[in-house]
Amino acid sequence: MPDTIPVRFRDCTCPGTPHPDGDIAELRPFLDYPGGAEALAAIQSVGDDIARFAEVLGPVFIRRGVVAWNLVDADGEPIPVTNEALDSLRWEDAYELADRADDIYGTQVLAPLVKRMVPSSKAGRTNGSTRRPRKSSPKVLTPSEP
Repeated sequence: MPDTIPVRFRDCTCPGTPHPDGDIAELRPFLDYPGGAEALAAIQSVGDDIARFAEVLGPVFIRRGVVAWNLVDADGEPIPVTNEALDSLRWEDAYELADRADDIYGTQVLAPLVKRMVPSSKAGRTNGSTRRPRKSSPKVLTPSEP
């Protein structure tokens, strides 16, 4: 497994365009515990509004996933990856990063939630299982007399 996953997120915008292959961000191959916990909290904040998942998870994935990039300033010095620098990305560039990060982290974040949804009783009875309640016999209905 690679140490990081390179993600091209735009044509090079650095002064003098020194990167012919574009601006590349390096994403960690998995979210760390704080990143996963933050992502789960973001999911819980939207409740059942699944359409908002990308809205709340994208910033988490960018902030917790991007560990390096090839961006340089006007003097050719590397621009450090900071929350301020990440927050200043143009929408379309951040969206591209978030979309690729979702491909990497989305399943990882949702796995614990899916696991909770799968009924544990599918494995069958175990020691200490309770018996099913006995079904009562159906009542025979008789027509009421006029």
